[in-house]
Amino acid sequence: MTIASSEPHAAPLPATRQTARINGVSCPLADAALAVTDAGVARGDGAFETVGVWGGRAFRLEDHLDRLEASAAAIALDPPPREDLLADARAVLDGVAADAALRLYVTATGSRIVTLSALPERGTVRVLSPQPAPWIQPPAAYHPAGAKTMSYGPNMTAGRLAVRDGADDALLISHPDAWILEGPTFGVVFASGGVLHAPSVDLGIVDSISRRTLLEIAGDRGIEVLYGHWPLAELATADEVIISSSLRPATAVARVGSWTFGEHPIADLLDRELRKRRREFSS
Repeated sequence: MTIASSEPHAAPLPATRQTARINGVSCPLADAALAVTDAGVARGDGAFETVGVWGGRAFRLEDHLDRLEASAAAIALDPPPREDLLADARAVLDGVAADAALRLYVTATGSRIVTLSALPERGTVRVLSPQPAPWIQPPAAYHPAGAKTMSYGPNMTAGRLAVRDGADDALLISHPDAWILEGPTFGVVFASGGVLHAPSVDLGIVDSISRRTLLEIAGDRGIEVLYGHWPLAELATADEVIISSSLRPATAVARVGSWTFGEHPIADLLDRELRKRRREFSS
C-alpha cells in the first residue's frame, strides 16, 4: 500500500466517499454503528489509531499498525490479524485521491472498525494551558502506560478545562513533578538554543508517530535532538514550542501559560518538510 501529506491540498473527501468497515462489512460512514453493549461503546475498552491520508495515501500506516498492536498488548487484548486491518484500509481507500482521516479501532468485544472521513475542521492551536495529568504514569508503575486506548475522557477533560482558562488546548504535565508530557491529542517538542527537546516516552506518553517524523526530519537537517525529562519551568527559556499530530501540521505555539514565544524558524522548517514527506513517502 502506498503511504504518503499536506501541500498542495488535495480535494476534500466528499460525503459519498466517507465509509466504514465493521468486521469486514462495508457501509456508508453515516450508517456505521456498534451495539451499545460493545465494550468499546459501553466502557471505552479498546485501542485505536488515527492515520493521515494525503492524496489518497495513508502515511506510515505500518507504523500505526505496530502501535495499535502494542496498545492492544498493553491493555491485555489480542488485536485482529494485521492482514484483516490492511484489507479494510485498502477497501475504504480504494479509488480515493483526497486528503482524509483513516481511523482503526479494536474493542475488547472483538469488534474491528476502520473508517474513512473528511479531515476535521478546527482552529489553529496557539495558546496552551498547563494541566495536570496524574493518569499518565511511567511504564514501570503502570502497565498500560503509553497505550493509545479508546478511554480518552481524562485527555478531553483537560482540553475543556484549558479552554475554560482561555487557552486553545492543554499542555499535559505530570503530577506532582510537573514534567512536560504531551497534548491531549498531539505530541509536543520544544526548541532551546537550536536544540530540539523531546519528552521521553518513558514518562508514559504516547509514542507519537507525527512527533517521531519531526524528530527524524530534525536529525536529517542537522538539528540536535535531546530526549529527556524537563520541568514545565524549562519553557521560561525556550525559543519555540511545537505541536503535531497525524492530522495536524507542525504548529508553533505562541504562548504556554504566561510564557510567550516569537519567531519560530525550526517549526517552519519542520512543517515544510513534514508536508513534503507526507506527500512523497511511500512503501
